Amino acid sequence: MSIALVKDRLYYPDELMLTVTNEGNTAVDIDRPLLVLSSIWYKRKFKLKGTNNASFYPLYLDKGQSHSLKIDLNRFYSHDKTLKKLPKASVLVKEVEGKRLGTKSVFLRKTLFKF
Repeated sequence: MSIALVKDRLYYPDELMLTVTNEGNTAVDIDRPLLVLSSIWYKRKFKLKGTNNASFYPLYLDKGQSHSLKIDLNRFYSHDKTLKKLPKASVLVKEVEGKRLGTKSVFLRKTLFKF
């Protein structure tokens, strides 16, 4: 299982693109990804349901298949303005049974400390 998290700009991106590829020999049932916006002392967690008000999780990926999800960060920022100050975004992908498949992180802005 390989996970890629790509931002559209170097600093203060508007969108993140999550790509999950099944590189194993067996099929995998993916649960809803968990988006974590964090700083050193503060964390906010969001379960992603899908795009355009369409929910397509749990998702079944056969061997060799991939899935991409565009995450619009402005939608989260419009609900809570303090989220824009958080420098790090992580996405955690789990299997439906609870097995953790992987995590990817990106920095959304400059920081003095890498955590």
